[in-house]
Amino acid sequence: SIRLGKANVNYGWPLCEGPCPKAGDPRQSIFPDCSCAFHDDPLFSYPHNSQNAAIVVGPTYRATVFPSAYHGVLFYGDYTRKFIAYIRVSEDGKNSIEDQGMFDENPDTVGSITSITASPSGELFVTRLDGQVRKYTYSEGNEAPLIDSVVAKPAVGSAPLTVELSVAASGSGSDGLTFAWTLGDGAVAFGPVVTHTYQSTGTYSAFVTVSNDVNKILSDAIEIVVGQQPVVTITAPVPGSSFRAGDTIAFFGTATAQQAPGSAPPPPPPVLQWTVLFKHDDHFHPLLDGLAGPSGSLIAPQTGHDFQGNTGFQITLTATSALGLEASASVTVYPEKVALLLDTFPAGITVELDGVPRPAPVVIDTLIGFSHTIAVPEVTCVGQQKLKLVGWSDGGAAAHTIVVPDASKTFVAQFEPVGDCSIPVNTNDGVVMHFQADTGITTTTASSSSTSIVSSWTDAVNPSRLLTAAAGAPTLVQGALNGHDVVQFDGVDDALSTGASSPFHGLPSGDAERSLFAVVKYQSPGWGGVSYGSTSCT
Repeated sequence: SIRLGKANVNYGWPLCEGPCPKAGDPRQSIFPDCSCAFHDDPLFSYPHNSQNAAIVVGPTYRATVFPSAYHGVLFYGDYTRKFIAYIRVSEDGKNSIEDQGMFDENPDTVGSITSITASPSGELFVTRLDGQVRKYTYSEGNEAPLIDSVVAKPAVGSAPLTVELSVAASGSGSDGLTFAWTLGDGAVAFGPVVTHTYQSTGTYSAFVTVSNDVNKILSDAIEIVVGQQPVVTITAPVPGSSFRAGDTIAFFGTATAQQAPGSAPPPPPPVLQWTVLFKHDDHFHPLLDGLAGPSGSLIAPQTGHDFQGNTGFQITLTATSALGLEASASVTVYPEKVALLLDTFPAGITVELDGVPRPAPVVIDTLIGFSHTIAVPEVTCVGQQKLKLVGWSDGGAAAHTIVVPDASKTFVAQFEPVGDCSIPVNTNDGVVMHFQADTGITTTTASSSSTSIVSSWTDAVNPSRLLTAAAGAPTLVQGALNGHDVVQFDGVDDALSTGASSPFHGLPSGDAERSLFAVVKYQSPGWGGVSYGSTSCT
């Protein structure tokens, strides 16, 4: 989601993503802490749809390189899904989304983007996890050519190594395309097919620039390895082996520098370096890097990032010869997991797993020996029935830590009825709630003027209910309505609300009948009104 930066706003992180649940939304009971009474809606959001997602927000585009249709749009991308898109936000103060669309949805060209920036001259630059920086520009008519393939034959061999490099390209002006090769050893060549001899041992990056005289495009680099790469072997752990939380995972490996026939003396041993990545579904988290030597170890964590889903550790050993040639080998080890069932009686009460609320029953696949925190409320309501926690089946407190056993297990929180959740409603000739600006208002005086800013407004029927400033600075204007005081809002972001501290317990809810009267004077520009319950249903 993308949110507006504002003072005194709860964005819901880390428990809540996306729009806050409105009235009738089943998420209200599943995620009570994400209610609209607690946090604000985002400016824009898109669903996970059972996929990973990681949004990357870019600039609001104010330059003129791109067509006018892009002027004023906010670019954003997704690191995991590998796309770049845009939204257009209204400029009338309401911050509504007027337009949205896809800018580049080719995962190969976008890649795992980490930032999006507009240059002073108006091009769009993106950085990628693989270290690349890519530029988006625009010109009318003649488009840049497309590179279909780049091939090097052979790409590996002993010095001197003669390599044939070829490129296939298409697109606008393909009959008049030119090809300029940068071969990595200081040499250049021209044409769609070139031959070059690399005289010295080493690793070289070759690429080609394809141009149609108006636009050009660069290919990805091709790695040319000249010489004998080390032979790398990981002797432990065995690929596919398993681990439990707290286990020490030791790794060992060797590498041999290959010697060209007839050369002497024997080459020095390669330099060894280990890298460990945490595999999580379709992406990786860095865990360990730069550990030198033939061996190392790590301890499987007992807390932190859990092991649900497709997880494991990818262990890689890289060997670098004295001449700078590299080779690598990898093994993956996997968590030994069991299933845990978290349930409540009666069913359906919200359970928190590591701080994240979920509706019971909850089934997770998790690492043996890993620690989780499970929690339920001490007292809760189901319908109009008040329930009190009797205890968990394992004897733990309402919130406690569990260590995953070596076999699947069920944890049940038992509740018992202790009364009625309904709260008596005070009435005054049938009126159950009454806010009038002549009474019950607390104000503060603005430091820069004599303006009376409303800090709270008490219900004349039930003084335990009050409205408090939710945003902006609503003001009290005395005698403005036939001698009566009024509360004035600026039509942009001023608001008073019950918030989470003083909910309207006991008043009509759901589809129960009620009448709501409000005296409002609308003054242009701006907007305003009164809502009771969900703003989407009032």
